[in-house]
Amino acid sequence: MGSDVWVGRVDLTREWTSAEWRAAAEAWIGERLAEAGIVITGPIEQPRVRPWSTQLKVPTDRGPYWFKENNPAMRFEAELVAEIARLAPERVIVPVAVEPGRGWMLGPHGGRTVREAGATDERTFTRILTEYADLQRILGDHRDALLDTGLPELEPADTPDHVDRQVATLAELPADHPLHADAGLKDRAARHRSVIQGAAECLAELPLPSTVQHNDLHQSNTFAAPAGEALRFFDFGDAVWSHPFGSLHVTVVALSREWNCAEDDRRIVRLIDAYLDRWADLAPLPELRRLIGPSMVIGRLHRYNSWHRLLAYLPEEMIEGKVGYLNSLLCGSELTSEWVAHAGPR
Repeated sequence: MGSDVWVGRVDLTREWTSAEWRAAAEAWIGERLAEAGIVITGPIEQPRVRPWSTQLKVPTDRGPYWFKENNPAMRFEAELVAEIARLAPERVIVPVAVEPGRGWMLGPHGGRTVREAGATDERTFTRILTEYADLQRILGDHRDALLDTGLPELEPADTPDHVDRQVATLAELPADHPLHADAGLKDRAARHRSVIQGAAECLAELPLPSTVQHNDLHQSNTFAAPAGEALRFFDFGDAVWSHPFGSLHVTVVALSREWNCAEDDRRIVRLIDAYLDRWADLAPLPELRRLIGPSMVIGRLHRYNSWHRLLAYLPEEMIEGKVGYLNSLLCGSELTSEWVAHAGPR
């Protein structure tokens, strides 16, 4: 792949704020809502424009509706959410309509997020993890249908070679490019490869069904719900088909920041154990705990991969903000097998 694609040359924010794009999007929204018997009651607003997506807020006689378009790297989300809605309609916002070729998605307002509801207690986060595990168990039986939506697949066994290719791509950039991988970074990546390989091999020792790894699972991507009603998850643009436990990485990082604690804090350990309980029919809890450290290694790489896929659509100032990201990924701390020693019995 030529290095010219890494200069932020695709400026979707300019397209998404153009009169032509707005007219086409609003026409599609109007047609789809009319087909559903829903009446638009006021002007459509555009509250958010980012290089990775934009949203339109539509007032209707049935409350607000939301339209979303992702950039091409995340365009699969619309069709993915529609498929998840078919398989587990109580776990996501069911779209009124999607346009897969454009990555357009239209659906009703989901209410307050968990963060907006102000729920930061351990019980709430236990619900997020355990109910997402329940969704993962449902989706794990539908690989072909979910991959047909364009959902990327990155199994742990494929991760070492995948990272090699990413580093090689960055190494091809001009020496003065902010993301150029110099010889030192290439050497560091080569040394870290054994860590990635070891994590993948450890996960393979206890095969669990692959499923949708959300890759951004936290309180701002979960709609609040009272007890007795299922939580609904959204923002699947970073998702990947892989080992289920990779979803824990972002959640644990978010929790450690929310609670200002270590990633192996006793509360987080209890939350992870509650998540693992949803898989306890497949292996004993101690064996499942042994997979947490390796899953964190792979999960961190999945998170980096999301940014890597976005580089062609980021403006230069955002690209510069990613300087050192790969270096941090390869040198940063991760939960390892020591987590098991801290976990102990609940």
